[in-house]
Amino acid sequence: KSVTSPTFTLVNEYDSRIPIIHIDCYREDEVQRWIHLGIADYFSNKNIVIIEWPERIRSLLPQNTIRINFKHQGPNEREIILL
Repeated sequence: KSVTSPTFTLVNEYDSRIPIIHIDCYREDEVQRWIHLGIADYFSNKNIVIIEWPERIRSLLPQNTIRINFKHQGPNEREIILL
């Protein structure tokens, strides 16, 4: 299945053995709006949640959040760093 950034939809959900929730905070940085949308419901041990631009909602992130940074090294190369 093709995976795309949910820039315009804000959230994409993918069915897999463990559900994957892909959230993009680029267009919406209002914490109250995310609370109203129910973002906390996604944060459970039953989901893998991937968030682009997480710094925009830092106060809502669970304590067990793992930060990953992708650095462009070339057209087809990335360096992945666990922070």
